[in-house]
Amino acid sequence: ATTTSCTSCEADEFWNGQACATNQIKHALSQGSGPTIWYTTANASSVLKGSQGEVTGWTDATGNGYDIGAGTDVHAPTLETSTNGKYAVRVGGDPGKYLRSADLFVNMGLADIPPPFTVMSVMKINSGSAYLMDDYGLDKFVVAIDNGDNIFPFPTTYSAWRGTGGASLTGNCGFPSAGWGVHEWVFSNTAGETAIYKADGTAPCIDAPTDKMKYAYNLTGLTIGEDGGLRTTIIDPDVSWREFMIFPGTLTRQESARYREYLDNIAS
Repeated sequence: ATTTSCTSCEADEFWNGQACATNQIKHALSQGSGPTIWYTTANASSVLKGSQGEVTGWTDATGNGYDIGAGTDVHAPTLETSTNGKYAVRVGGDPGKYLRSADLFVNMGLADIPPPFTVMSVMKINSGSAYLMDDYGLDKFVVAIDNGDNIFPFPTTYSAWRGTGGASLTGNCGFPSAGWGVHEWVFSNTAGETAIYKADGTAPCIDAPTDKMKYAYNLTGLTIGEDGGLRTTIIDPDVSWREFMIFPGTLTRQESARYREYLDNIAS
């Protein structure tokens, strides 16, 4: 089917010759909304590669300029072989492979991103625990997994996120024990607003109504993976990423569902 407006198109329709679910994001950007940062492997050319095939950077598909570079030598991420035409950037593991802003956003002529903000991604945890994203010098926020299953944001008043009753990926979050999933995390200074959402996006998968970010930090830079600069004795999880987006504010469930049309397809 075809339609003249992306706003009302269904997942199996097309707008300007492209799958409409993808254009929901592009249409939102054209209207001044949508993600502030968007890294995608759907267009493999947005993943920059060196002479040995190593990943050297990831271009921000929004055009906002939040491009990120990569670790060098053994710390350079790899671009995984396509599966059904889909690619992934693989970071973490031993030695730690990572992607990182070249500098603080302000030093790159970019605006910091204040909380609340929402992170949506398509990722697969291949193995391990510890920090999916961690570099205090830039981020001011961290996503981590504990014992390979419980996921939590930091810095928060984070006791409720750990262990039994926390955000268990394969338990109350509903993710499969292996494979790709669409993840959605909200970071906020408002009590009860910080959240990790269920695999289907319908509701948070934790019960922590008073939790919020521990410090009123803006996002001042970005690391995907962990560069080992702070936690030299920790081997971080081996994680593959197909999509990564940061949205200002918190998304309504209707907004989340619209973006999940695209992300669910990438995860399949």
